[in-house]
Amino acid sequence: MKKSTEDIVNILNYKYEIFEGSIREIIENRYAELYKEGKKSNFYPVIVVPSDVLYDALTVNLELSSVKELIEYSRDIDAEKFFKAKRSYYDYMQDYQVPLGEFSLETANDYLNEYIDSDTSHPFDEILIFKIPTRKPWEIPGYIPMGGYNECPTPDSQIAVSEYWYRKYKAVPTVITANSVEFMVEIPPQNFQEAEKLAYEQYLFCNEIVSNDAGSLRKLASLLKDSTVWSFWWE
Repeated sequence: MKKSTEDIVNILNYKYEIFEGSIREIIENRYAELYKEGKKSNFYPVIVVPSDVLYDALTVNLELSSVKELIEYSRDIDAEKFFKAKRSYYDYMQDYQVPLGEFSLETANDYLNEYIDSDTSHPFDEILIFKIPTRKPWEIPGYIPMGGYNECPTPDSQIAVSEYWYRKYKAVPTVITANSVEFMVEIPPQNFQEAEKLAYEQYLFCNEIVSNDAGSLRKLASLLKDSTVWSFWWE
């Protein structure tokens, strides 16, 4: 076990399983098994990519607030007001004007990618699956509190937005790294109108998924329609 992995295991102190030099199928099959098990045993699994940067983020955030406090703070955050405040800021800042674009036919995204090393197309050398002791999956960002830097929302904001999306789409935080969060979604938007509204929310949550990837709001909406995986990353 690498030092960064050991440090993260120690600071979080949740039950976990480690996968070393493993393949996608083994990790995701095990995640699916633990997801079913957790329904009966009151936990949710989450895939974590350990790194020194993630450990530093966890250390800082947990020194500032406990998991319990982060969850409490999130209850004072209204997700729709969070989006409205971000929209007001982005409308004021010329650099954040988002192109509307056009709808198009796109292939739905059904694959988790954030625990895959883009250089090798295989999972990173060490992958953790933690058993998060909660019956509320939207609380996962509070138990693995990255964020609050590089425009990545703070953990309490992530909790509030995750709850909002869980209630609408059954979206569950599934992969967490030092600079990304990935959700699996049971009820994705089924039409372009709903997908466009969601796309704007996602842009306000993480503008880079449009500015550095999709290129326009409606292109993102076209990608979100029927997709069961949502990815967010902050450089």
